[in-house]
Amino acid sequence: MSGENFFNNSKLKIKPSLQELELSVFGRGFGECIILSCGNNDFIVVDSFVNPETNQPIALDYIKAIGLQPSAIKQVIVTHWHQDHIEGLVNMLEEIGNGVTVILNPIISKDRFNEYISVSVALRNEKVREFTKLCKYIKENKIKVLYAMQDKRLFSNELFGSAELIALSPQDDELSKYLNSIILPEPGKPNSLPYMNENMFSIVLLAKYAHNGIILGSDLEISNIYNGWKAIVDNYTHSSCKPSVIKVAHHGSENGYYDPLWKNIMDKEPISVVTAFNKGYKLPKDADIDRIKTLSKEVYLAGNKTKKDRDLKNKVGKINPNIQLETISCALGLVRYRRNIKNLDASPLIETFGAVKRFTKD
Repeated sequence: MSGENFFNNSKLKIKPSLQELELSVFGRGFGECIILSCGNNDFIVVDSFVNPETNQPIALDYIKAIGLQPSAIKQVIVTHWHQDHIEGLVNMLEEIGNGVTVILNPIISKDRFNEYISVSVALRNEKVREFTKLCKYIKENKIKVLYAMQDKRLFSNELFGSAELIALSPQDDELSKYLNSIILPEPGKPNSLPYMNENMFSIVLLAKYAHNGIILGSDLEISNIYNGWKAIVDNYTHSSCKPSVIKVAHHGSENGYYDPLWKNIMDKEPISVVTAFNKGYKLPKDADIDRIKTLSKEVYLAGNKTKKDRDLKNKVGKINPNIQLETISCALGLVRYRRNIKNLDASPLIETFGAVKRFTKD
């Protein structure tokens, strides 16, 4: 499907049945969005980016493509406040309306964190611009907010009692540790803020159904300062659930890899989905893919890791503005996984659209 608008694909337009669980992972090279349905066509959007073809949030393009209204989105989860995960969220909330619940990290309710954000805004820190806009919109429009914490059930469907969405992070002690690590500028000192690793405070999710499930790893990393993945594995209380699908953390990078997660929590040889990152430091590296392949039945990479086609188009345009060069491959990719919740013996359906690469052990 390279170079085509795959939202016009007739296969993509088929909406899930009322008994199907769906995981759709979108990657763009700079941007990640996950759409999850736990049956009954009730959808949860995890993070957001804008589709460059339509200038609309990618989740809205998808929901409309399968013939549903934005109101089908019941929850919007903001895993952390990096730009590539929250782009277009305000526009999305405007279309959904007040029936939606926004799930946030509880740190935003803390005075010290809000002071940090205020100083960042004053310093014109682009990293928090979109996040500040989002928080303002939520407050002004009295959007319902739910805070994610370890083992908190965020969503369940009464028609399919075995399907539920559970937060595996943040941990209580991580919240205090992160707040204590915030250092604000002293009066009269240069206007600068120390680097804060927001990835370490990402919301990790478990979509659980019967003894199976899906791990959504967000951008969580391992660290010598924060517990990160170690805390999730050490405090995992769903021992009967062996997830067979994982959205791999932090674009498959080595600092998002924690061996006990794969050995102690995941099912043997799960299906792994990775989103590409092509801004500055390119992810995943070839070594990252090789590592994930050894652990997985199949690996899907959504989104292009490079911008060669766009760069070529720009270069030719500068040399001769009269030459019209069409981009020959799209950067946008979708991996869609569907499974019948009422018949777990049936094989799942995995479909790919656009810029997606598939890897196997062979």
